[in-house]
Amino acid sequence: CEVPREGETRTDGPYIYAEPAGKRLHLDLTRPTGPGPHPVAVLFHGGAFQGGDEDHLARLGRRLGAAGWAAARVEYRLAGREEPDFPAPVADARCAVRFLRAEAADLGLDPGRVVAIGFSAGGHLAAALALQADDARLDGECGHGGRPDVSGAVAFYPPLDIRPEVPWDPSADSLFTRFLGKPRDEARELATLASPVAAAGEDDPPLLVITAEDDAIVPPEVTEHALASLADAPHAHLEQA
Repeated sequence: CEVPREGETRTDGPYIYAEPAGKRLHLDLTRPTGPGPHPVAVLFHGGAFQGGDEDHLARLGRRLGAAGWAAARVEYRLAGREEPDFPAPVADARCAVRFLRAEAADLGLDPGRVVAIGFSAGGHLAAALALQADDARLDGECGHGGRPDVSGAVAFYPPLDIRPEVPWDPSADSLFTRFLGKPRDEARELATLASPVAAAGEDDPPLLVITAEDDAIVPPEVTEHALASLADAPHAHLEQA
């Protein structure tokens, strides 16, 4: 079929997909103007789990819409602003996927073709959807049932492994403490749960990890740890110069 031009998209929303502890969480949906059902890309912004917003991904949403995809830009709870911290952002990501599946018929979406794309902290959420879909410990308050899994994920510059033995720069520890609610070396079990690659296995959907050669936040040695844990899982790694 003919690929629609960039102008042939529509953006609707905000849709309220969850209200944990009374906080309304929303997503905006950009779609082709043609008939569906459309495959869905669920987009998660970066910001070190404590900043950023989904509006930063509006252009990407329009480009995906022009290519025949629906793109959902998802708001999620940020560390240090709401209680609890982890696993709240992951629980929100899981609930957003459930909402999109539950409303697929009305929104013109294909519930069988859902992928996740995230940047930095959002890359962590995308990877968690791919690698930890069966872990109910990551669920939170959500008004929708069904599956939170995805058919694949793309994670740009993601912190995929925050276990205490991973050689992060000490400057990252304050971020992880804020994310976990306590220092990671005092919360090994929680830090493992917050490390998507710790759950990776051969039955997982494919994950594409994209890193930057000169990334000062996620250094190469941290990426090496993550990729080693992904050895048995379907994955690919691209490094940008």
